[in-house]
Amino acid sequence: MFSLLLFLAVTTPHPCDAGIVQPSRPLTIKGKLAVCFQYVTAAVGNASIVVYAIEAVDRPKSSDFPHQVLVAFGERRADNVWKLSGRHDVTATLLSNEDPGDFIEMDARVDRFTLAGTRFVDVGVSTTISGTGGISATKDLIFRIEGGKLLPAATLETEGYARGGVIFLHQITSELLVGKDELVQVKRDRLARGRNPNNKPLTVHCKVSRTVYKIIDGRLERSGEIDASELERRRPRLRPLPRFDTREIVPCCAGCSIPN
Repeated sequence: MFSLLLFLAVTTPHPCDAGIVQPSRPLTIKGKLAVCFQYVTAAVGNASIVVYAIEAVDRPKSSDFPHQVLVAFGERRADNVWKLSGRHDVTATLLSNEDPGDFIEMDARVDRFTLAGTRFVDVGVSTTISGTGGISATKDLIFRIEGGKLLPAATLETEGYARGGVIFLHQITSELLVGKDELVQVKRDRLARGRNPNNKPLTVHCKVSRTVYKIIDGRLERSGEIDASELERRRPRLRPLPRFDTREIVPCCAGCSIPN
């Protein structure tokens, strides 16, 4: 039986295990030699979720380079070779530079939960593109597990950070809260702007949304918004999904000032 939710992330990527990829010739990506890295392996009953990436071997230290990111479902056989029953290429959903999959680093985590008796996994993938702004974003890719298959259920933008010189900061953080039959995303979208780069403070504005998702035809679909008081009324019955360890750089406030 699935527990309501469980944090399952493996944090250190390593070269892919046997069976994750089965190249008949050397791996390539966009015409370049590539290597496979396994970012997360998470047990789900008798099977596992595997998040892995095909990455270019030639990778400049301070520049973006090609990736192909996949989420797979399968089992490790007795001979330790993986047998995967399904793969989902999620590259196009992730923050990239000009071409999909072009970024400088990534991280991933996997959590599992149930809603109304239906099993789900939440695959969080964070990517960062090169540049002085340190632009990054996290997408939560939610899949339903049914009949030994991994089926896409929702894609949520949950985290993000960007800096533009000394007069612009943008940060997004989220809570994902699991109830008996609903998922609530509390999203805080902060924007700090200034007009003068000469050590003048930045003015912050923060927009908070509280979106409820419910299962409709096997997918998690938006069913509406709730206000702050309704969220607090429901919160004792909601449990948070684990998040990446994100530092709050921009406070969520209305018209407060921060140094640039």
